[in-house]
Amino acid sequence: MDIFCKKMQFEPYIIDELRYHYILHDAYPLMEGHLLLIPKRHCSCFAQLNADELSEFDIYYRNIRAFQISHYGASVQFEHGGVAQTVPHAHMHFLPTETSVQDTLHENTKKMSTRTIPYLYFGYMNEENYYKVIKPLQPGYIHMLYRTRLPPYEGDRIKAIIKVKKAWRMAFL
Repeated sequence: MDIFCKKMQFEPYIIDELRYHYILHDAYPLMEGHLLLIPKRHCSCFAQLNADELSEFDIYYRNIRAFQISHYGASVQFEHGGVAQTVPHAHMHFLPTETSVQDTLHENTKKMSTRTIPYLYFGYMNEENYYKVIKPLQPGYIHMLYRTRLPPYEGDRIKAIIKVKKAWRMAFL
């Protein structure tokens, strides 16, 4: 059982609880508004969701992206789909940034025409791509790429969570 299967451990970070998923503010954010979409059912990647879970995922993927664009001006999404994961449970990162790491992804991966597990997923602007790993990657690979490209987050995590929760509720609840 991993940390995302133990709701009590991340309860303070929950922005919204859905039927099949949680939306969390990352406990160790790269920036304010760094959100995670996590399925309640244990699975290693979003490619393993059933039809009901996938339907809810699609709605909240669009909602989170729209929320970040309206509040921060940008949104990038990524998932370590069963490869280079730090937590062996599916979770999609949403970063409110215009910074892309796609150039580095091309150095260590190859775009796939059809998604197959394992994969890396990267969404930037209106483009979504799945990548096959062609070189060994460190755990949290895309997360680490962003850690090197973005300034360190020095904000108050608790204040950021409260701010994002309030904005989310005003937008969607």
